[in-house]
This record gives sequence, structure tokens and C-alpha cells, in this order.
Amino acid sequence: MADTPSGEQRELDAARESFERRFQVGPDGNSATAPTGEKYVAICSGGEKEEGKTFPCYCTSPTIAIELCAYAANKYAASVSGNVLYWRERPMLETVIFRKPVIIPQLPAEEMRIWIVYSRMLIGEASK
Repeated sequence: MADTPSGEQRELDAARESFERRFQVGPDGNSATAPTGEKYVAICSGGEKEEGKTFPCYCTSPTIAIELCAYAANKYAASVSGNVLYWRERPMLETVIFRKPVIIPQLPAEEMRIWIVYSRMLIGEASK
């Protein structure tokens, strides 16, 4: 029996599919550069992420992480020309759990969860 996607995964898939409808989707990449020869752009919750830099923000719920990534993707799309979307990494929802250290008992919670959405894409012209 196939695994049923979680509600969070369905929400992420719906956001990705809505974004993809605006473009022709080119072949997925497997190197640092897209088929156009350009570098992919890391888009995540809160905006673009530069290589080696921390994420622009961490979110307190998966819904917020998905919405902020969708906003960042739309902002990126508005800033470039092209009608082809190339994925290097399709959007992924990640959860990070921080546990309270035993040596800091005054922290209010035993653990804290944060969510981020990460993707790598390029919007450009059709590769030749």
C-alpha cells in the first residue's frame, strides 16, 4: 500500500503545483547549473538563500513556512524574465527540533520545533 502524504505535504504540493502552472516546467537538473548554463537560485521560507549563509527565517508552523516560501518564489519570479521553470530541488519541508539543555532549566519548553521550506530553481528561457 502506498504511503498517503501528510496534510503538510499536500499543502506544500498544492503550493508548488500552483506556482508551476505559471510556467513551462523544464527538465530537473542534477548539477550546479541549469540546462541554460545559469546557476540555480535557492528559494526558501523568507526569501533567497545565498550559498553558505543561514536561512532567512525559521517558522513556528509548517503553514507559515510554506506561505513564506511561496511568497519568496513569486517575488523571485517577478524579478526575472523567462517562461521556463527549472527545478534542481523541488520544495522540501524540513522540521528542526531543539531540545532544552539540562543545564538551562529556566527555558520554558522541553523542546521547540521550527520549520523551513527549501528549494533550488531557475526561471529562464528554454535551453537550446
